[in-house]
Amino acid sequence: MKIYLQNIVKDLKQFSESLDKQTMLINKPWALIDSELGIQKLIFKKNKELILSKDGQVTEGKWDYFPEAKSLLIDRGFDKILCNETYIDDSILVLKMDGKKDDFFVLANENNLPDLDAYAYLRRLYYDKYGIQATPLADDRNIQIKPNINNSIGSGSTVTIDDSNAPDGIYITKDGTQKIIVLDNKIAAITYLKKYKLDNEEVIIIEHKNLSLIEVGCSVSINNQSIPNGEYLIENGHKKLYVFDNLITRISFMKAYEIISDNILIEQNNDIDYEKGDNVWKNGSAALDGKYKINQYPKFKVQNGKIIKVGIKPDIITLFSIIGVFLIVITYCACNAFLKK
Repeated sequence: MKIYLQNIVKDLKQFSESLDKQTMLINKPWALIDSELGIQKLIFKKNKELILSKDGQVTEGKWDYFPEAKSLLIDRGFDKILCNETYIDDSILVLKMDGKKDDFFVLANENNLPDLDAYAYLRRLYYDKYGIQATPLADDRNIQIKPNINNSIGSGSTVTIDDSNAPDGIYITKDGTQKIIVLDNKIAAITYLKKYKLDNEEVIIIEHKNLSLIEVGCSVSINNQSIPNGEYLIENGHKKLYVFDNLITRISFMKAYEIISDNILIEQNNDIDYEKGDNVWKNGSAALDGKYKINQYPKFKVQNGKIIKVGIKPDIITLFSIIGVFLIVITYCACNAFLKK
């Protein structure tokens, strides 16, 4: 805890107030929990008197502040100690014994922190000031992630586990949605684990490199185990994944099109248009060889269940028609002007 306190107050120092403003110190119910887990209360009076109370027993002492050293002298009656400012605000005083590296006194303002949990307060403050994300892990520990130089959570972010150094390894969040790979107390990579239901109601997990995008190269598992090589339909049969060695090797998009009094299904390499090489299905089997016409889509020719040729898109034909008409008009006007000369 001392090492954690030393590190956290070092990072918080830039946000600290100072006892130069002695109104922050005077006439407030400061309390500290001592080594015997007893509560000691200190009230710093304006006339430099100090009231100390523990278990109802009151002792009178004195105090003084030296702004040139940012040090507080506390005379507790039985001893005198000189403490240096470390972190100060309206709710907490963190003082360090002069000349000692890690001998801290942490006092909480009982009005602001009734539970006197100064460490929890410092932790919340630290997380808030530095945008630290605290997330529970599957093993019931907690991981704390500090934004990287790009002020984002990801590769290069500093990591601690339960506010201590994070051993190298792989960490899964408690909700099972993220895998965090840690090396040298920094994030090496974050992947996102998303569940997808197959047509047989089984659930597969795809490890995304991008939060919302399924890509070739993403790993796949089923029931947290290896998945057999093969083809898998997800998203209500609209997307087909080809899996080999637990990796997605190809993604295709299953789109239905209406032809005259019937329907066909085209397995497209992209989600927008069909193209040469796409598979074509009809009634669960490869479509018959021939030419196919779909309203508002280009014609295409099928051979052995694959598109071997795609015609020009109707919108392109329309554009060519407009350009043709424009050229005819220009030519007519030019000829008419020439004949009038």
